[in-house]
Amino acid sequence: MASYQNSLCSLTGALVLLVGVSARSEAQEFPKHEVSAGFGILASPVLASFFDDFWQVKGNDPYTYDIRASGTFFGGYQYDVKENIALGVFATHLLVTEKYDYTLEPDIRERTRFIGIMAHSKLTWHEEPGFSFYTTFGIGRKLVLRETFTGNTVRNTRFNEFSLQFTPVGIRFGGMLGGFVEVGYGIQGIAKGGLSLQF
Repeated sequence: MASYQNSLCSLTGALVLLVGVSARSEAQEFPKHEVSAGFGILASPVLASFFDDFWQVKGNDPYTYDIRASGTFFGGYQYDVKENIALGVFATHLLVTEKYDYTLEPDIRERTRFIGIMAHSKLTWHEEPGFSFYTTFGIGRKLVLRETFTGNTVRNTRFNEFSLQFTPVGIRFGGMLGGFVEVGYGIQGIAKGGLSLQF
């Protein structure tokens, strides 16, 4: 928990620094702020659960497995430090519910909430009026809150772990208010999209 709080303080400090830099650079033409929010599917924790279930062997006790994921909600702020380079901070939230139905042992239910914050970078490599292509990379920490139900027993665990998001291709379209779609891998999902406001 302490390391998560330290990571949060560090990323918050980076955001404050970015705002300070932007205030000193208003006279330049290219710097702009961007606030965005979106939704992603098939986040890395969900994919990890799929692979864990595929390889797991539970003795001779067959079981059925089911997973439900809310999808990842994310939002953040970024600032153009150069004409094609932006830095910022993003927050994420994901809820995953899993259940294992065994024939010989008590069933297991897990409800896991992932809350993350990460530093974010963006490289715009092609831009035309009305749309642009870019690549992003984010790295940070996520807090994991898990409830495990086994029969009539409930166990709560809390820990934090490394988090990342790599998006090789993203497309933004529109003007000051626009939309975006992205394909990548990480806590925000394989496929994601949303809205952004530049000012």
